[in-house]
Amino acid sequence: MCDAALQARVAVERVWLAEPTAVEGPGPGCALLGEYPTAALAEAFERSTPVGAGLLRAGASLWRKYAGSSPRLFDLARRRGNRFFP
Repeated sequence: MCDAALQARVAVERVWLAEPTAVEGPGPGCALLGEYPTAALAEAFERSTPVGAGLLRAGASLWRKYAGSSPRLFDLARRRGNRFFP
């Protein structure tokens, strides 16, 4: 998502993060395979926060290393971590 937003030159102020709270256990109303109840998604959007340019750049850099031809750069970045992706 970060790399795609940068490549598409999406204005950073238009990129927000909404994180629904995981619903545990099998049964009605539970999040399975990425499905969340409507109320959980509505709550997540109410709590959404702007992503920011730093997180977009860090995420794009990490993705490019992950998608690169060698796993070494990604492994080094993963071990080192950064403030956005510890």
